[in-house]
Amino acid sequence: MQIQPERLLTDLRARATDAEPVRVMYCMPDADGGDEFRRYRETARQLAELGVDWLLLNGQGSTTGQAVEWIEKCRLDFLYN
Repeated sequence: MQIQPERLLTDLRARATDAEPVRVMYCMPDADGGDEFRRYRETARQLAELGVDWLLLNGQGSTTGQAVEWIEKCRLDFLYN
């Protein structure tokens, strides 16, 4: 089943009764390698337009070195690209 963020956010806004803005975090699906950060950027832009404030990315790597390499790639290719 494909989750539709637009529908979830619309429902969340409809249920919100507080005058304060609702902070929304979206957990990104695990990447499958390859062009993952390009897809993350596109998804992040769409989610920001829908009102998402925070994104959660699950890192990858089975060793400390692999995890650090993934974090560095994320920093360069996703956060600062």
